[in-house]
Amino acid sequence: MTSVRPSPTARLNAYVSLVRLPNCIMIGLAVVIGETIALGGLPPLASSLSGFLTASLMMAGTMILNDIYDLSTDRVNNPTRPLVAEKIGLPEARILSVLFSVVSIVLAFLANLGREVAKGIPDAIGDKETGIRTIAVVRGPMTAARISAALFVSAVILSLTPLFLGTISLFYLPGVALADIGFVYSSTRLLLSQNTRVVKTVKTQVLFWMLLGLVGFLLGGLTIS
Repeated sequence: MTSVRPSPTARLNAYVSLVRLPNCIMIGLAVVIGETIALGGLPPLASSLSGFLTASLMMAGTMILNDIYDLSTDRVNNPTRPLVAEKIGLPEARILSVLFSVVSIVLAFLANLGREVAKGIPDAIGDKETGIRTIAVVRGPMTAARISAALFVSAVILSLTPLFLGTISLFYLPGVALADIGFVYSSTRLLLSQNTRVVKTVKTQVLFWMLLGLVGFLLGGLTIS
């Protein structure tokens, strides 16, 4: 008997259930709330989005891992869970758990580090006067721009890893390709000009590229067999 392949919508619903999307949203909001309390006011949009995305991705990986370890218990207590109902395979779940966790840490680290290095460029005069030794202060704006661009490009290279490993479908490509083009574009702008307006624009753009990459990563799981 030939098995019927689930529709993309059904698979998307299974992934939403597996990662417990409300939990991911809540932990992301918790980070933003924590920033707000610590700062005594609303944090900058860039900081809010970065914290939200990193925490949500990490939670997604953790939720998948939880279902893997609770598989035998869920067969009795929660037989409709995606792994128990075989809507998502166990090997696939293991891969996704690792990918979500690793990608959330590494990509966030590279992109945010790149943003922080770039941030020091327009702040160089004030940082120098107050004795803060950023890369822009010590090595100059161009060196800071080169290091920042290199970190963005490293994130681009890393984003191609799932395709070479064969762990994700071609649905991964549109969002990630747009994000990668965006990272390269922002890197080029930063290398061509280090004035305050350009740097601030690049910082905002990078968060949008990160969001596009996340969407691509989520879509990439829709047709893994």
